[in-house]
Amino acid sequence: MAFVMAAQRGVQAHHWRFGDMPPQEGLTEGDLKAIVAYVREMQRANGIQ
Repeated sequence: MAFVMAAQRGVQAHHWRFGDMPPQEGLTEGDLKAIVAYVREMQRANGIQ
């Protein structure tokens, strides 16, 4: 849920130096589900649970 909320609401920079992430406009619920699935897949592939 944190990924979805971050994309929808934006995130204030806290442990990175690239600035705030603004809300991402135009993403559908399906887009967000696909993004989360991809991130989770990459985490598993790299030993991050």
